[in-house]
Amino acid sequence: MKLGMLRVALVMAILLPAAGRLSAAEARRVMNIAMEDQFRKRHETVAMRGEVVALVYAERRGAEASRDLGRRLHLRFHPEHHTAEPDGRTAGEPATNVRVIAVACLGEIPRPFHGIARSRFRSDSPSMPVWLDFDDTMRRNFGLTAGVPNIAVLDAAGRLHSVHKGAFRGEELEQLAAAINEACALPREPRAAAVDDGRLDR
Repeated sequence: MKLGMLRVALVMAILLPAAGRLSAAEARRVMNIAMEDQFRKRHETVAMRGEVVALVYAERRGAEASRDLGRRLHLRFHPEHHTAEPDGRTAGEPATNVRVIAVACLGEIPRPFHGIARSRFRSDSPSMPVWLDFDDTMRRNFGLTAGVPNIAVLDAAGRLHSVHKGAFRGEELEQLAAAINEACALPREPRAAAVDDGRLDR
């Protein structure tokens, strides 16, 4: 009996470190985050390969701070767009290959009220797309801290580079910008690389 338990313990000691390595590798897989905006247009990050993608997301309590951060990041990496909002690409030649995308986390809204939510976002943002996350995609894949902006950075190959959460004032904002610049400097993988379906919680 004791010998059997010892064997089980040895097997677990071998397997558990391997599982940790697998979860780290999981975070480096090519991902595809997909959802619709307030105009019911579908977007996918896999279509943005070649660009660094900063997904700026929050739930209701962090929405205003998230919008402000998105604007600041967009203008920081695209100073040629002095009146642009964080929808990613606007008119003019981009200064960098960074795309900043606003995502509203709306997982608490029941399906019968999705249409009302879309209408509200169309009213608040009549021209600039906001990705609407009714399925808790961002929370499941990257985690979500309430009341503050959350940012998931994908590198130009579509791999998860880093996740950031906080108020992003002063030094925090500089650290976030440095992480995005670091993602810009990473080598790109061939386009034939396998694409994940956006789930990191399997």
